[in-house]
Amino acid sequence: MSESGSVTASLTAQTSLCRYVFKNECEFIPHQSLVRSQHRSYPLNYSEHNILSYLLAHKAHPVSKTDLLKAGWPDRVVSEASLFQVIRSLRVKLEESVKGEVIKTVPRVGYQIPEIRIEPIVTQSPQDLKSPPQHEKIGVKAWVTGSLIATGVVGTLLSFAVSRNAESEPQFPFVTHQYLLDASQITVIAGTQPEIEDLIAKLNQLYHDYQQVSGSTLKVRVFAFKDEQAYSVSWCQLSDDRSCLSDTDFSFVIAQNNWDVFHQSALSQLPQKRATPIIQTDMAREPTSQIYIQYVDDSGIDSKVVYQYASQTADASWSYSNMSFISEAVSDYHHVLSISATVLQMTPNQSATLATAQVTPEMYHWAYQSNTIIQENASMAIQAENALRQHYESHAPMNQFLLYQQPYLDLVFNEYLGIYWVHNSEKNTLFRPTAPLKQRTEAQENSGNHLQQ
Repeated sequence: MSESGSVTASLTAQTSLCRYVFKNECEFIPHQSLVRSQHRSYPLNYSEHNILSYLLAHKAHPVSKTDLLKAGWPDRVVSEASLFQVIRSLRVKLEESVKGEVIKTVPRVGYQIPEIRIEPIVTQSPQDLKSPPQHEKIGVKAWVTGSLIATGVVGTLLSFAVSRNAESEPQFPFVTHQYLLDASQITVIAGTQPEIEDLIAKLNQLYHDYQQVSGSTLKVRVFAFKDEQAYSVSWCQLSDDRSCLSDTDFSFVIAQNNWDVFHQSALSQLPQKRATPIIQTDMAREPTSQIYIQYVDDSGIDSKVVYQYASQTADASWSYSNMSFISEAVSDYHHVLSISATVLQMTPNQSATLATAQVTPEMYHWAYQSNTIIQENASMAIQAENALRQHYESHAPMNQFLLYQQPYLDLVFNEYLGIYWVHNSEKNTLFRPTAPLKQRTEAQENSGNHLQQ
């Protein structure tokens, strides 16, 4: 019998299991693949179960992101962005009151759960155990050590190893919150409640400081997202009918240590009208859609422009060719960053957003050439592009989410690029509404919401 088979067999014979109690008294019950607090229970999906189990099995030291990627996705290659998404989801389910309360981030290394209490669960017989549903097993490496936690947790990981098709990743594992600030509508998105509160505090302070400096009241729609590396903020000025005014839409990605720079810049000169950059390409046709993102970091990169060329396929999906450019902060020169191709297909929306599209990578070409002007290690644009390239090379589908829409303008959320406006040459080519646009917009305005809570 193989090592994997012997470990699974020994687990089946056990009549005593363990629960793992965290610092905040939430507990993980491996044989049920369940995280439970005093208030509610949270089932874990395949990757969440594997990664939490691996962290517990190696609690004595920090675990690298590389090892967690192998534990969470043993049958395929994914980027670090997928790991960040699972860690965010675990923080929510473990009900962290502050980031790092349970899962500690170890800078430049990975993650660790340093504080844990192990308690036995005594059962009368194997029939009393509530096991996960039986699925087709796949091969998983057995990380077996002589310690109790490694035997209990890693062995359970083996028994829970299921096919990828049996349980899918959460479609939108984020916390959302909407509120009104005078005449402005604010929506914030993050992986944990403390990150939501941080966003609210920063946006409220910026809003009130701007009022004091300018003496005027803002009337804007704002969407903001925070992850472990950066803030992503998009906004537009509102007309009397609550739609976005032409050319007043802006999208910014701000490195976490550069928020104060962004804050002061917005106070001194808040952008009012967006300029449209003109980039000469060899394409004979005009882009179907365009994306503009500005960056606030120490890289020397000012902005990014993406041209998208779309054509509809026979099965009603869309084939996209994408050309990305970045511009230097000290000049108007644009560098080609990448060329890629994707297929986009609308999918049933099970998220808190207005619509969901599945994007399947088909081709990726890295075109950027290093130079002495741009500091690549400090660049949010290049870091995001590297993560995107890794995802493309895995050929794994990913989701894009529609946050807001009006004719010729979409606001889209993507875990690699953040929140950004898409300018369409045709009416809403990218996302096809599941309800008439007028009906949906009226419902949003009446409720004051653009996302479901």
